[in-house]
Amino acid sequence: MPGTLWIEVDDLFEFAVRNRRPSGIQRVAFEISRALAAADGDRVRVRFVRFGSVSEPVEVVPFAAVARLFERLSEAPLPARESTPSEGAVLSPGLPRRALHRLLSHTPREVRDHALNFARAERDALIALRALAGSLARSVGARARAPVERRRRSPGFREMAAPGDVFLVLGSPWYRADYAEFIDRLRREPGIRLGVLVHDVMPLRHPEWCARVVIESYRHWFETVLPMAETIFATCVATAHEIEAELARANIHPARPVQSIPLGSGFSTATGSPPRSVLLPRPETYVLVVSTIEPRKNHHLLVRAWRRLQAELPRADVPDLVLAGRVGWMAGDLIQQLVNSGWLDGTVRLIEESNDSDLAALYRGALFTLLPSFAEGWGLPVSESLAYAKPCLAADRPSLREAGGSFARYFDPDNLTDLLRAIRPLITNPANLAAWAEEVRSGFRPVPWRASAERILAILDLAEGRLHGAGGTV
Repeated sequence: MPGTLWIEVDDLFEFAVRNRRPSGIQRVAFEISRALAAADGDRVRVRFVRFGSVSEPVEVVPFAAVARLFERLSEAPLPARESTPSEGAVLSPGLPRRALHRLLSHTPREVRDHALNFARAERDALIALRALAGSLARSVGARARAPVERRRRSPGFREMAAPGDVFLVLGSPWYRADYAEFIDRLRREPGIRLGVLVHDVMPLRHPEWCARVVIESYRHWFETVLPMAETIFATCVATAHEIEAELARANIHPARPVQSIPLGSGFSTATGSPPRSVLLPRPETYVLVVSTIEPRKNHHLLVRAWRRLQAELPRADVPDLVLAGRVGWMAGDLIQQLVNSGWLDGTVRLIEESNDSDLAALYRGALFTLLPSFAEGWGLPVSESLAYAKPCLAADRPSLREAGGSFARYFDPDNLTDLLRAIRPLITNPANLAAWAEEVRSGFRPVPWRASAERILAILDLAEGRLHGAGGTV
């Protein structure tokens, strides 16, 4: 009888409490989950679970509920208006923003920075408080429903789980301080193995780009959960190397090398809601950046580049720069610069929290795309761009080179001159861009998400209840 793959999806449900659109991690976790759900059958049983109550610590949920949740995150329509956030977009909702802005505009920079740091800390605390309240509500509700559910529910986790099964973590669960205790209990009773997909180790390698609460919670999760993992997966070979370096630094010795898996591309939910065409720019008039707005993503370099292009070229030769993504942490300085410059005289546009149909339309209409990040665990926007036959200029980083291969082109993300050298021929000579686009269209072959799932199943080999294969390690 095949073993069971228990996929933890609690992170996705908790993320949906606080956010209206998925990030890259949530998208990868869902798309792999969807591909694994399709593999449910004779070879392996695939089930999805959330954290439950004290009496039922693991709650089995149907994949249909997971799919509905992600569809709501990815495709639900938003008000038909374009985002033009000020620095207040990064402030906590618990503060009187307008009054605070008036006050901060007349204070020294040092005072303003401390005030904004306080506001961000309050925001993080409110997010954690909301997550705690949601967990408590679920726990109380599950206990209240238990007498009824016991009479008519299907077999649950305790009845179905067996030694040799795998509990697979695909998301970002480090927000739970008790995660290690939960996993330890799970492994002892009934002896389930643990597999974890680590998307990146950014809070450990680059803490300067992360909020303090993320650094501390991620480190705790990394150092307490990963020692219990029988298999650690990575999003690419470069990230696998970084994970192994951080494991060694923490004196953690995994049972086997970190296993890299191929990541797919494409939006499985992009056939639902129509794009908000009233907001989207005209095709072939813009360069696209798909990314959360935060320091690690290096949007500052793009703003400097567009300011230089405007100064050196005729206005008609400079396409608009479209930023598709939500405003994240530590983005206040950049947003304020854009506000003060009138969004570079209207040539920079922010389309915040685009749904999947919006993103698909934006990719199709872009001249080319840019990803200037200082560091990435993979670089999903690179492979997405190429899958839409759109050339991508990406930062010269190992993970992004894995994502783009020979079809993307690369620049030094610390060097404005190098970026301008790469951009100018594309916007001043359309033939250059057309030739590159044809290379991408005729040669790039997107990786399907089922390849990610198949690689995971091949390594875990649940049909035999053991680990299998060593290909794709670092």
